[in-house]
Amino acid sequence: MCYREKIIKEIIISVMVTLLVGSTPFASASLRKLPPTTLYTLQGEEKSLPSSSWAVLYFFPPDCWSCFTEIAKLHNQIQGERDLLFFPICIDCDWKKMKNLHDSFAENIKLYFLPSLEQAILGIWGKTTVFLVSPSGKVVRRWDRPQINVEEIKGLLASATYSPRSSEKKLKPSCSSTLCE
Repeated sequence: MCYREKIIKEIIISVMVTLLVGSTPFASASLRKLPPTTLYTLQGEEKSLPSSSWAVLYFFPPDCWSCFTEIAKLHNQIQGERDLLFFPICIDCDWKKMKNLHDSFAENIKLYFLPSLEQAILGIWGKTTVFLVSPSGKVVRRWDRPQINVEEIKGLLASATYSPRSSEKKLKPSCSSTLCE
């Protein structure tokens, strides 16, 4: 497929998603529940989301050099946290870009990517975006920048309480994010 055909295909997909979902590249994050999403690794492994644990989804473009340092830092800080998973997800990546990125990271960091259509559904439009997702799949917090403070994530998790009607963690109403319940 030539470059021009690829661009036309991406535009058509974006327009279709905009019409179907009612989302535009400039819309704020109105996503409240993560739809069933499948991530892929370079080795062909599949990971279905949402998972049954809290998760940090770190979406980054392949040309974001500051993201590489941030991913390594976050991986090291989150790695020991109980009930918190970390998914660095390359957006706009093909197999070749993914291979080059994979070779740039330490072997213990597993990189993921997902198809363009799913990126559009999630409202990821070519810039670094981070989601904190609850075990039930609710997007609790969204950041639109590459630098994330792990202490802020830990604070959000610490402010979670157990709902008396279920064993699922639920954030207290004092959460300041527009995506909180």
